[in-house]
Amino acid sequence: MSLKPDQVITIHVTIKDDENQLIDSTVKDKPLSFLSGHNQMFPKVEDKLGEMIIGSKKTIKLQPEEAFGQYTEEAVQTVKRTTFSEENPPQEGQSYLANTPQGKQLPFVVKKVEDENVTVDFNHPLAGKELTVEMELLNIRDATSEELSGGQIGSDPFAN
Repeated sequence: MSLKPDQVITIHVTIKDDENQLIDSTVKDKPLSFLSGHNQMFPKVEDKLGEMIIGSKKTIKLQPEEAFGQYTEEAVQTVKRTTFSEENPPQEGQSYLANTPQGKQLPFVVKKVEDENVTVDFNHPLAGKELTVEMELLNIRDATSEELSGGQIGSDPFAN
């Protein structure tokens, strides 16, 4: 059975990178709930959840293109150090947000700070990595009209 759009899917999930390092897990915390068909979850994860029954568990691998994409050198840029404010100087490893002309915010990480220039990386930190996703399907229900209009999960007893 495949998932229908506009359902609230509640799962426990553990994600590890290609070196088996833990990225995130809900297992010792509250479960994750999301709206199916709203690009809130990786498509392959949604597809595999549609093959499961409530209470079952499954482990899948996501290739980079199925998760955060390939790492691209074009996303690494050098900008003038003066781009940063004196109140918030660039620090290697620090995450920042850049504003696009269209008003969107793009996250980036400072990779290198030199006297005049700063190297920034707009790749997602997990770009280029194969991920292992362990999931347990806890609940499926139809979303309420409020959840659909706001895109937020509200009254799921598993979600908070």
